Amino acid sequence: MRYFLLISFLLSLGAFKATGQDSTSQWNVYEKPAYLIKYPPSWKLGFEVKPPVQFFLIDTLQIALLRTSVNLVIEDSRGINLDEYVKVSVGQIKEMVKDVKILRNERHNTPSTNYHQVIYATRQYGPALEIEQRYYIQKTKAYVLTLTYAAGDTSTYKKAGELILANFRLKK
Repeated sequence: MRYFLLISFLLSLGAFKATGQDSTSQWNVYEKPAYLIKYPPSWKLGFEVKPPVQFFLIDTLQIALLRTSVNLVIEDSRGINLDEYVKVSVGQIKEMVKDVKILRNERHNTPSTNYHQVIYATRQYGPALEIEQRYYIQKTKAYVLTLTYAAGDTSTYKKAGELILANFRLKK
C-alpha cells in the first residue's frame, strides 16, 4: 500500500483542465470489465505507469507549473473491509507525507456505490497541494481514485477533476 500512495502522489504532480461543459454527455469513456470512468475530451488518458496504477488523466490545455490530475490504483484488499482499509491508508498518509493536514475524512453512501473520501493538504514536494482520494472495496480489490490540484484552487480545473471522480463507476 505504501507503493501505491507514493506512486499516486507523484503521478498527481502531473496534470489537466475543465471544458466548461455542464454535461458529461460529450465526454470520453474509458471502460474496463470492473469499472468505467468518463472524462472531458481535452484530457489525455495515459498508461505510462507501473502497476498498481492503472491509468492517469491530465488536461492537455491547462498551462500551469502544477496541473490537476487524476489516477486510479487497484490492489488486493487482502480481505479487509472499507473501514479497515481507510484506517490503514490514513495512517500511512500521516506517516509518509510530511506537513500533512487531513481536511476531510468521511463516508459517502449513494444509491449506486459506497466510498470513503479523504482530502488532505501538504507541501511535501514544494507547491501546496490538496489531494482527494476516494476508496472503494469490491470483492477482493481496493480501488483508490486520486485527484491532485494546487491548494486553494477553485478554478474549473479542480471542478472538472471533481466531476471526473463523480463519474467513476464500479461494475457489479
